[in-house]
Amino acid sequence: MVGEGKGDGVKVDRWGYSVRTSSDACISSINSYYQQVLTHGRKQSVILEAPIHDEDCVLANTLAAAYFVSSGNPSRTLFHLSSAQYRLKDATSYEKTVFDAISSLIAKDRDDVAAVDSHSKVEHSGGGNLALEISDQITMPELVSPEPEAGTERRSSGNVG
Repeated sequence: MVGEGKGDGVKVDRWGYSVRTSSDACISSINSYYQQVLTHGRKQSVILEAPIHDEDCVLANTLAAAYFVSSGNPSRTLFHLSSAQYRLKDATSYEKTVFDAISSLIAKDRDDVAAVDSHSKVEHSGGGNLALEISDQITMPELVSPEPEAGTERRSSGNVG
């Protein structure tokens, strides 16, 4: 997976995985999202910039879909997941693996065995910590507190002093 098909509209993310995009800004947004997820940062919405920079990028759309599931705004998930699925035939093997893992986790009729299997494929490809964090955000969104989207207020889950 690493270094697959460099050139021909393929760039490499911070972990060395091939991502089909010709946009440096898209890769930069994806890399920033990885950092935010792994450090439990509050700017995970940075992933929403990636599909703006390259609307055809499967990884950008897949990660944006995952973000919307965990952000409390799942209504926008289907748009990004559909965009990713539409372009899946042109995706790198890493993008396909991530798409399978994310889509299996957010399926309405989720098969937990299939979801675990897809997740383990991402882990074995070297994206283990990132996959685990994103999976946790999807399956336990109450534990995640990303920044609110523009024009919305953050809901408080705790008691106010």
